[in-house]
Amino acid sequence: MKRQGLFEVYVSGELVYSTNDEIAALDKIQDLALDYHETGVPDPSTIEFVRHGETESLPNRENNY
Repeated sequence: MKRQGLFEVYVSGELVYSTNDEIAALDKIQDLALDYHETGVPDPSTIEFVRHGETESLPNRENNY
């Protein structure tokens, strides 16, 4: 299921990719991972994936029977 919202990818705090397509944002993270394995940069610990405005909610574990 495709989630609606804004998806952003940051490297070292700098916005490198922004889209409304979650799959495209995850593809960008995969590209960054391949770059790391091929060139040694960017450092994976500096990559951040941010979701804004999701429409899907998760169940509350305390009340989930």
